[in-house]
Amino acid sequence: MSHDHWRDYHTRWSKLRPPLRPAPEVATAIRALVAGRPGPALLLGVTPELADVAADVTAVDRSEAMIGAIWPGDGPGRRAVRGDWRSLPFEDAGFACAVGDGSLNAVTHPGDHAAVWAELGRVLRPGGRVVVRVFARPEDAGSVASV
Repeated sequence: MSHDHWRDYHTRWSKLRPPLRPAPEVATAIRALVAGRPGPALLLGVTPELADVAADVTAVDRSEAMIGAIWPGDGPGRRAVRGDWRSLPFEDAGFACAVGDGSLNAVTHPGDHAAVWAELGRVLRPGGRVVVRVFARPEDAGSVASV
């Protein structure tokens, strides 16, 4: 994706629908996969449908515009900070889990993926869980005309 695409993404957010945003059953499934993990959760991005994925959530996004336009607001047990997933602004082993929706689709492969995974390994506690939804290209993508 181009830099311009991500710079203006917040202006198109309200027009997105599933599958580009998590459907309620997707958000419920993600919550179930991290339920019972004692400790704070890290949210990669500011997906509002996942703002309450745990009792204590810290969301991180590199775009101040996304945080301002999309994040439902900080409150008890919920905050968003500006940061880069490839160099997270957190101490080692501070999170019980990490979640994201389409997050890995927003970084280049393989280089940025390796950096994000290394950072998740650093900030998660031993036994921490990562749950991310990714978008996969279908084997037969069809023609432009059919789309």
